[in-house]
Amino acid sequence: MKKITAASVMILSLIFSFQTSASADLFDFVGTWSGDYCTMNSGEGLHCGRSAEIVIAEQKNNLVRGYIKIGGKEYPLSGIISSGNRIDYTDSLGTIGVLGLTEEKNMQMKALNRCLAGREQCAHSGIFKRKK
Repeated sequence: MKKITAASVMILSLIFSFQTSASADLFDFVGTWSGDYCTMNSGEGLHCGRSAEIVIAEQKNNLVRGYIKIGGKEYPLSGIISSGNRIDYTDSLGTIGVLGLTEEKNMQMKALNRCLAGREQCAHSGIFKRKK
């Protein structure tokens, strides 16, 4: 019985230390990020210079939640931080996207969703800077 207890304590210690060290290496994404993005679709082509804000309101372990604000409307998002400090996210528009850090510590968005006006798919890409 003592061996089982000792083994259990050791395993739990290893799991806890792994989670702690993995969490310690994560970039702190919490804050408001503003910038412009481009949208491309097959019907209308490329449109750039659209403004948006990405707000990461909460980050716990490797999970984030917040919203994307476009044209005064907020669209909730949630995601998982993976290796390389990359957030794989989804939002209330059905977007599947990635938020990653550039060398300058700006946030780069790459995403795919159904266009707001129409039924075709839209691709999005943009750079966002953290507001101070």
